[in-house]
Amino acid sequence: MPSPWTRDARPGSARPLSSAALEAIEIGRAHEAALHPDVRRRGAHFTPAGAAAVIADLALGAWGGRGLPRVLDPAAGAGALLVAVADRLADGGAEPDRVLGVLRGVELDPATVRVADDALGRWASGRAGPPTAPTGPGASGRVVEVGDGLALGDHGADVVVANPPFGGQRRRHTARSATDNAALRGRLGAELVDLTADTAAVFLVAACVGLAAGGVAAVLQPRPVLATAGAAGVRRALAGSVRGVWLPGTVGFDADVEVGAVVAGRPDEARSDPVRVWTGAAAEQESRVERQLIEGATWAALVVVADGVPPLGPVPPGRLRDVAETASGFRDEYYALVAAVVEGRPGGAAAPLWTTAHVDPGRSWWGSRPVRIGGRRWASPWVDLDRLAVSASPRVSRWVTARRVPKVVVASQTRVIEAVADLEGTAVPLTPLVSVTSDVVGPAALVAALTAPPATVWAHHHHGAAGRARGALRLAGRELLGVPLPSAAHAWSEMAARLAAGPGDRASWRAVGRLGCRAWGWDGDVAEGAVEWWLDRLPAIGA
Repeated sequence: MPSPWTRDARPGSARPLSSAALEAIEIGRAHEAALHPDVRRRGAHFTPAGAAAVIADLALGAWGGRGLPRVLDPAAGAGALLVAVADRLADGGAEPDRVLGVLRGVELDPATVRVADDALGRWASGRAGPPTAPTGPGASGRVVEVGDGLALGDHGADVVVANPPFGGQRRRHTARSATDNAALRGRLGAELVDLTADTAAVFLVAACVGLAAGGVAAVLQPRPVLATAGAAGVRRALAGSVRGVWLPGTVGFDADVEVGAVVAGRPDEARSDPVRVWTGAAAEQESRVERQLIEGATWAALVVVADGVPPLGPVPPGRLRDVAETASGFRDEYYALVAAVVEGRPGGAAAPLWTTAHVDPGRSWWGSRPVRIGGRRWASPWVDLDRLAVSASPRVSRWVTARRVPKVVVASQTRVIEAVADLEGTAVPLTPLVSVTSDVVGPAALVAALTAPPATVWAHHHHGAAGRARGALRLAGRELLGVPLPSAAHAWSEMAARLAAGPGDRASWRAVGRLGCRAWGWDGDVAEGAVEWWLDRLPAIGA
């Protein structure tokens, strides 16, 4: 039989969910709202009805098969996504009891399983009239069963929808154990399970690996999964089969990061067509990105379409790694420095302590801008080096000594690359600041190279989804070393001189930005678009 699923040209123009579906999803919302806070800290987040409808549209529209698809939600929660898919299939003419027969959900919590089955039964009653009991294919005879969605293997579903737990591996409540990682790598393959990947990314790749031929998965993800190093193996595996990405902005999730949804097929079913990027709460806007732009380790090119980043012009061949080295501190350095910070210069050996809040493009605000360190406010924070020598480990003391050389300091979680020179080599950078040193290029020229608008455009195209907030860059030393260097020496040198002189108003910064584009070989509309976009993202400047 032909597929009962039909929809308009794009998800944003599809009909709202039925009242029966909305009432069923509300059952689950009330249950999940009452969950203990510890459950939420482990990464469980309710799927709003609007988001569930869009994910159902994306998944079913991308599948495009015949008949009723076999549908799986491996992280079913209280059933919102299964209800939304069921509603869409019923919209196409399928009887509710037949729809329930092709649905399967898996959920770890037995109480939530009962709520999900109740919600599906209520939906079926509302759509069909007389009461209907769920009769899905689960092991218990119900639609949703108790189990681990990551342990399903070749589940053979035609369509997978999921809002899996978001599980960053640096958080105690969500980190997987070594035993869990070993089991996942044995089941899925070591190349597909990055040990530091968010658990949501592992759900995504497991969903796609287990699909039937021609199947498709639509799985919610934290936006950083599209670019952070931890999920590089997942992105490489799915780069050929990804159909599109939905980047909705704020759609009612209670997660502490922005979310997106990845729509992809089996890793062994590669495609050559452009990747679609849907934006807006109802996926009402669509762009396309050539597939070769995501063949590397990052999918940031998909994200920057939604964020309005300008196109990438010519890229010079040289890289920062050719002329410089980077270094940054970690947890040990951070806590040792916080324990040794004092207000105002002490009597003995001391060094200014710089934080991210002190750094703007080409300028340090140390001593002029109060900052918070270790939960306290500081006007002029100094590191008491004598105290540090007594309290810190020899390794940390050696690290601090090595940082006290002429260098460039680069901030993190910023909208443009923000770099400033420590020409005297006296400052100590506090984590997550990155130090850049070179025996080949002077600090002023390094600051200009990193501050040039094309450097920020390039960074967003390659790493733009890794920051905590939309549009923020999180560049560790490894990413900074990949930043291209300007190739036009005269423009580069002139930009460095103007930047060192301290541009004040917008016109002065525009002149600096244009020189940076010339140094990269950018001109015309590409250069002007990059400069104006960059100016709008700079820390506050004059009119």
